[in-house]
Order: sequence, then C-alpha cells, then structure tokens
Amino acid sequence: MARMVKRMPLHEQLLVQAEHLVTKDKNPNPPRASLRRAVSTAYYALFHLLVYASASCLAGGSERKKLRNLLSRAFEHAEMKSVCTAFKSGTLNANVANNYGPVSVPRDLKHVAEAFCLLQEGRHLADYAVHQRFTRTEAIVEVNRAKNAFQAWDRVRKDPVARLFLTCLLIQKKVQGR
Repeated sequence: MARMVKRMPLHEQLLVQAEHLVTKDKNPNPPRASLRRAVSTAYYALFHLLVYASASCLAGGSERKKLRNLLSRAFEHAEMKSVCTAFKSGTLNANVANNYGPVSVPRDLKHVAEAFCLLQEGRHLADYAVHQRFTRTEAIVEVNRAKNAFQAWDRVRKDPVARLFLTCLLIQKKVQGR
C-alpha cells in the first residue's frame, strides 16, 4: 500500500532545497551556481513563508484558499523590506502606530524582520552581482539565517504584534501617507 506523504508548503520546500544546494556536493569547491542558488532560495523560502502567513491571516471563511492565492500575488519585495526595516528597529510607520497604538516588537519578530532584510540583500548579490563569489560557508550562513528565522517565526506567530506585522506586509504603502 502506498504511504501517504504530507505535502510541504512551498516555503518549506524552498528551505529544504536551499539546504540541499549547499550540502549535496562534497567537493571543497562546489559549483558557484549551486551556492548562488542556495543564497537566493534561502531568501525566497522566508519570503514565501511570510506571504503564506500573511495571506492566511487575512483570508478567512470557506473561500480561504482562493483568497489566499489571490492575496499572495499582491505582495511586493520592496514594501516587505520597508516593513521589516521598521519592525526590526521598532519604529513603525506613524499612521500604523497612531491607529494601532503603542507597539513593543517581540525579539523573535525583530529577528525575522532583520533576517528578511539581510536575506534580501544576499539574494540581490546572488542573483545580480555576477562578480560576487560565495563560499560554501557564506552560503550555509544564509541558509541557516533562513532556518533560524523560520524557528523564530514559529515562536512568535501567535503574538498579536505578529498579526500586525503580517497585515503591514501588505498594506503599509497604502496607509503610509494617510
């Protein structure tokens, strides 16, 4: 009888793939392309984790999956980085702070936000700076940064400030000047 295998969400698959890319080749000098893809994939793992969490948080009811899929298309990398920059420093957009009230950002959420910013910078280097070389150690650091952010997210995801964070990932630009 065939064994039922639970299908992993995309963000988990991407994290597994990033780990595989830095460990599969035992050669001391693995292919540069594998290391670059690992760095880029580590970022996309966290990006898709946050998009999935945010869209799931905002979509409800019997149409949850359809709404989550629709919402997932609305996230912008630059806007998400802006939100993460604010949350990692604890200085939220004035309109958000004025409407939500005082916010103390939990340490784990700051860790997730900082990891997002750093991983995005690493992805830009990996994907666009063709002169940039990555060592296996540097690629492993980036993959571990994503893994640690996943763990921090799991610890903080039920905090009310995490829900605010997820909402801001999608709407901050819309409320910034209002």
